[in-house]
Amino acid sequence: MRISYVHGPGDAFGTFQHWRRGEDDPRLVKQTYSSQFFELVAEEASIGQLICLDPSGPSGDSRFVFETVKRTSASGLRFYREEYRYARAVGRKVSSFSPDVVIVNADFPLFALDVLQGSREIILSLHNTFWEPFGTPRGLKQRVFTELIRIALRRANYAVCVSEECRRQFISLKKNTRAEAVLQLPRFTTDSTEPRRGRVSKLLYVGRVEIEKGVGDLISAFAIVSDELPDLSLDIVGDGSALTELKKRVAELGIASRVIFQGRGDAALVAKAYKAADLCICPTQVTFNEGLATIPFEAAAYGLPTIMSRVVPAREYFTDNAIICQPNNPQDLAMKIRLVVLNADIYRAACEDATESLKSAMSVIPDWKAGVSSLLHKITA
Repeated sequence: MRISYVHGPGDAFGTFQHWRRGEDDPRLVKQTYSSQFFELVAEEASIGQLICLDPSGPSGDSRFVFETVKRTSASGLRFYREEYRYARAVGRKVSSFSPDVVIVNADFPLFALDVLQGSREIILSLHNTFWEPFGTPRGLKQRVFTELIRIALRRANYAVCVSEECRRQFISLKKNTRAEAVLQLPRFTTDSTEPRRGRVSKLLYVGRVEIEKGVGDLISAFAIVSDELPDLSLDIVGDGSALTELKKRVAELGIASRVIFQGRGDAALVAKAYKAADLCICPTQVTFNEGLATIPFEAAAYGLPTIMSRVVPAREYFTDNAIICQPNNPQDLAMKIRLVVLNADIYRAACEDATESLKSAMSVIPDWKAGVSSLLHKITA
C-alpha cells in the first residue's frame, strides 16, 4: 500500500531521525503523529510519502519519501489565493506519488480538498472542531460557512478524531453519507504520576499564548485572587502573538513578581514546569474551536488536575470531580481557583480524578496510529 500524509506544522524530518534510532523525540512530551505514521508504514509494509511544511531531506530509507511544500502567510483575499496555491502544490506532489490513500491534517485548506487527485480515499486527521464545541452553528454567516465546509468535505468519507466532539461535528457534516469516524487520543512520553502536595501554591498554563486560548482571562483571574491568596504564583510556558501585550498587562496589574513567563520550551522544560506546579489551567475562549486540549491529559500524566473551560472537549473524559469554569469569564475562573486552593478535599479529589480518568481513557481509546490503521483496513477490505 502507498500512503501519503499531508503533515501540518512541526519538524517531522527531525522526528524521523529520532524514530530511526528507536527513540521518542525529546523535544516533545507526547508522541507525534509523524512518529506514529512512521510506525504505521513499517507495520503495514507500506511505502509512505510525508509532505512537510518544514525543511526535509532524503530519508535514507526506501520506505519513506519526504517532500517539502512552503506555505505563505497572507491576509484578506490574498490569504485564499496563497492557500489555494499551497494546496495545488501539495496536490501535484500527491499525484506524482500516486497513493492508495491520503491522510490529510485538518490544517490543510479544506476548501481545496478536490486538488488531492491520485488517491482513492481521503482520511482526515481532525484536531479542531468546525464550530464552538458543544454548540451549534449560529447566525447566517456561520451557517453559510458550515454549508461550505459540508460541500468541501464531500470527498472525505473517513476521519480520525481527537475528541468525541470532533467526531460528532464531522458526522453531522457528513449526514446521509457513508462517512465513518474513529476516536484517538495522544500518547505521552512520560508517566511520572506522584502524590501532589496537600495545598496549591503554583498554577500553570502550558500552550500558545493567544487571547483566544484564554491566557488574558487567566491573568485577570489571577489578579482578582492575588491579594486573598498571597502565596499563589502562576507560570506561563509557551509563546505566541499575545505575549508582549500580556506581559505589559501583568506589569500594569502589579503582579509581575508572581506571574512568570517562561517562554517556549522543550520537553525537559515542560516536564520541569509540570513537576513544580500544583494546578493547571486550560481557559479556552468560545471563539477558539478547540479540538481536545491536551493540557489536562499532559497534566494528569504528572498527577496534576486541571481547571478547564466549558468549551474544552477534553472535559468529557474526566469525571464529576473535574473543575469546569465558564469561558470568557475571569470572575468565574477566579472563583474556581479560589475553590480549589482553599479546599484541600476538593483538590485531593481532583488529583485522584485526573490520574484515574487518564488511565481509563487511555485503556479504551486507541492512539492515532491504531485509529488510522483501522480505517485503512476498512478502506482496503
